[in-house]
Amino acid sequence: MTEAHSLPDEPQPHNGTPDPSGSTSGDAEVDAALDDLFAPALAAVCFALNRSVTLGEAAAILGRNQSDLAQAAEYLAGTLRSGGLMLQRHQHELQLVTRPEVAWAVQRALTPEKPGRLSRAALETLAIVAYRQPLTRAAAEAIRGVNCEAVLDSLERRGLIVEVGRQDTPGHPRLFGTTLRFLQVVGLERIENLPPLPDGLAVPELPTADWDTTPGERLNHYLARHGVASRRGADALIEQGRVHVNGSPTRLGTLVHPVADHVTVDGKPIGEAVPLRTLVLNKPTGVVSTRTDPQRRHTVLDMVEDPRGLNPVGRLDADSRGLLLLSSDGALALRVTHPRYGITKRYRVTVEDHVPKAALRRITEGVHLDDGPARALEAHPVASTRTGEVVEVVMAEGRKREVRRLFAAAGLRVSDLCRVGVGPIQIGRLREGQARPLNAVEERALYEAVGLTPPKRNR
Repeated sequence: MTEAHSLPDEPQPHNGTPDPSGSTSGDAEVDAALDDLFAPALAAVCFALNRSVTLGEAAAILGRNQSDLAQAAEYLAGTLRSGGLMLQRHQHELQLVTRPEVAWAVQRALTPEKPGRLSRAALETLAIVAYRQPLTRAAAEAIRGVNCEAVLDSLERRGLIVEVGRQDTPGHPRLFGTTLRFLQVVGLERIENLPPLPDGLAVPELPTADWDTTPGERLNHYLARHGVASRRGADALIEQGRVHVNGSPTRLGTLVHPVADHVTVDGKPIGEAVPLRTLVLNKPTGVVSTRTDPQRRHTVLDMVEDPRGLNPVGRLDADSRGLLLLSSDGALALRVTHPRYGITKRYRVTVEDHVPKAALRRITEGVHLDDGPARALEAHPVASTRTGEVVEVVMAEGRKREVRRLFAAAGLRVSDLCRVGVGPIQIGRLREGQARPLNAVEERALYEAVGLTPPKRNR
């Protein structure tokens, strides 16, 4: 019996004549010897393990480097092409499998469990991933025109696709690609062997869009624009961990891509973006200026027919009444309420007693309150009541109960407070408890007053 020889640690040197390229004929002989030696050894390893094997794992078993094993894999795949087996290769994974042409024989021998059938939606999505990989869920949806989240989850659970990376865009959405299992199902050696699509059939290219180069928008603004909550309310949802971007919890200040990122609140996808609109409400007393109230009091949104996306612009105390703007435009709301933009608020304040001129001077010259100095831009009587007077006051800011506290500091007792104007918007003859949209002239005037461009309307 011939004595078995152990595998050499390193190929032995060979003498040969250099060829014009600088290599030697001996080098070629060494490569051929390595192929003859390690290709059968690699086949034996794959057969014995009966599963996918990485190049690194095979290299460790055989005591060679990955470059040698990659060369041996190529050689082995070529030698197997005339037989009933083939070596599937996907990135750095290898597996020895039966060729589709003889699979019937193996099935008769083993009677394996039948794989579950794929739906048409799953087959379409799988084809898109196979021919366009790597791609995001949003890219697949842009091609198919429908939500693909559930289908991609199913394909991932079946092991047909896998996350292969993250896209370098705001939110870092997952990138999907096919797996070795996919090659096994379709009977291919490599993904490069995907057959060309029949004439007249093609996977559409991902449509280009303006968002391809935009930096994204802040998550709180995105949520407010979709009617989930005000920006401050959206920040609270984010801090509570109720908002996820592409399946992962997020944090304040996150930028999201309106198309590429998938945003959920409490596990539910958010709806379509709401249109930009602003309403004027004549708020009665007893109604709170919030979206919701833990004490279950009536809120200002209870007073409008369609409150989607609307948020109160500033506040009007529950025991005060009058003009309150409701808007779905967060940028507009911010500028209307920020003192820097100079939007004044006009009030009619009913005082129980006669108003001395000294008290009016003190109101306009300023007093010091608990939260800092406060003053009115204007203050003058406009009417008398049976027991007192009505004073019209113009304020440059709107801190909490500021008008009432300012009058109290001047020694005046307020019995009624009604806001009648915000910047260029007046309450007019709007009945208490009623709301109306801004007309074209009012909308343009308000936006221009805060330095914004009015939204385009189809008039």
